[in-house]
Parts: sequence; structure tokens; C-alpha cells
Amino acid sequence: MPPNYTRKLKANQAIPDLEQGLPKLTPKQESFVQSLLQGKTPIEAYRSSYNASGMTEASCNTESWRLRQNPAIAQSLRFFQRIGLESGKVSVENHLQELARLRELAVDATQISAGVQAEHYRGRVAGLYNDKLQLQVGPSDSALLAQLALILGPEAAQAIARGLGVENAATGEPEASGEALLLAKPSDLER
Repeated sequence: MPPNYTRKLKANQAIPDLEQGLPKLTPKQESFVQSLLQGKTPIEAYRSSYNASGMTEASCNTESWRLRQNPAIAQSLRFFQRIGLESGKVSVENHLQELARLRELAVDATQISAGVQAEHYRGRVAGLYNDKLQLQVGPSDSALLAQLALILGPEAAQAIARGLGVENAATGEPEASGEALLLAKPSDLER
């Protein structure tokens, strides 16, 4: 049976507290951790922190994997990731920034369709696209409310409008378009 090379975290292995202090890292290790936390790939983080000018992609990948297995680095990463999860809940601003970053990575890698897709999702998050299908058959709510005001009285129409959430915020009265006023002529109601 081949040896098991995967290392699992023990249940009792706690994430350090700031008061207890984090393990000491060398400046290069600290730079590697910060690069990973900023969203760089492990290979990019390794190359930005260590002299990897003569190393192949495979060598950088192996060395970055070894660094991530270092207990002090792994503990620091877990700690800062936990802090990031607690304080960095998904926000619209962070989401838009991440999509912009992904778009730039895609364009740099000449993956134009992926860049366009990331930009499209940025627009959706920003509210530039309306994906809701609105089907309107018959008179609008405001036209019906104007007719109800003539039949039942303005107080009843206002109560119904508040229930539907269709009232005019400025006046507190139901909104009525020009079309609604035309539909609500008393001569039309008498027929």
C-alpha cells in the first residue's frame, strides 16, 4: 500500500489568536503569505517572494506547494483567511472589484470571451441589466387605483395603494398616469 501523502488538519489544531501571536515567518515567507491572501496563485506568490528567475513552472509549483505545507505558513494562512471570512463578507463593492480583476486576468491571457463574461456579470451586479420579465395585460395598477378612487372614494383607494405598494411617495396618494385619468372619466364608469 502506498503511503498517504495528504496531510489532514487535526480536530484539536486551533487557529491562533492575535493575543497568542502568530508563528514567526521570514520576510520571504511573510511576502508569500501576503501574496496568497491578495489573491495571487501559489506560483505567482512564490515568484514574487523568492528568486525564481531560473526555475521552471513545475519547479515553482512544487516549491509553492512545499511552502503551503510548512506548519507556520499554513497556520498564518488559516488565521488570516478566518479573519477575512469574518470581516469580508461578500459586498457589492468587493464583488465588483473581484470581477474586474478576473476580467483583467482573462484579457491578459487572451481569453476575451471570459473577459466579456466577467464584464457582463459586473454590469448585472451593478444593476445595469433588468433580467425580470414584466408582463402587463390590461390597465396598470395606477389606472385601476384611479378608477377605484372614483368608485370607492380616495381613502379606500389610498389604503389599497398602500397594500400594493403603488402610492406616490411625495403625496401619499395613488399614482395616476394620463392613461389612468382618461380611463377613469365618470362618463366611462356610468356605461
